[in-house]
Amino acid sequence: MDLIIFDKDGVLLDLTSTWLPVARDITHHLSALTHNKVPASKFQEIIGINEETGTIDADGLFAAGSFLDQQQACAAYAPELGAHYGTPAYHEAVMAIVDKNAQRDPVPLGDITGTLTILKQAGYQLAVLTNDSEKSARRSLEKMGITSFFEEIIGYDSGYGGKPDPTGFHAICTACDTKPEQAIMIGDTGADRNVAKAANAGLFVGISARYPAPTKALEGTEHMLGSIEALPALLADITKI
Repeated sequence: MDLIIFDKDGVLLDLTSTWLPVARDITHHLSALTHNKVPASKFQEIIGINEETGTIDADGLFAAGSFLDQQQACAAYAPELGAHYGTPAYHEAVMAIVDKNAQRDPVPLGDITGTLTILKQAGYQLAVLTNDSEKSARRSLEKMGITSFFEEIIGYDSGYGGKPDPTGFHAICTACDTKPEQAIMIGDTGADRNVAKAANAGLFVGISARYPAPTKALEGTEHMLGSIEALPALLADITKI
């Protein structure tokens, strides 16, 4: 195996520290669009965050799904939101929230730079496959100073769809001249595990916010880590088998 494909949030970036403020502010905006008939706390419950406790449910929609998934779930509860989605005003409001919070530096999940350096030196090609937008992903990785480690960075809007659709995974393999069975998927959600299965990846390694216990979505995963810091040692052991 010579290609490692990483999810971004919850694997390279600390999901809660980096993205909870964005999710919180968006739920308050959604509440305002319903004229406060639906409280922000209800939308937070729907997507799986809690601003009072400062937590994100590792098995919730915000952690495991795309922004589109979250929009659809909120609109299913508050249909009036459908009239706002897709409008320039809504897009501008969401981007303003993202841009405001993007002024904070993304928080790496452990020694990311050191780990990626070790993996590169071991001969692995590296890539990112995220359900975030490609622009947002690149901005976060650039702020962390790690963009140059990756051969490919693909988001849900890069033209291949979002995970668990395997099209983006296969596009990365093609670009890196690697067969899917020679690629390793590293992720923290069911979407990550399912894209590995759908793409016929050679190996899936789960990252759990509840390590050493898996999250519900990753129950039964053979290889679990608390962060990618332990990945070089795990892969060294596996390749000895």
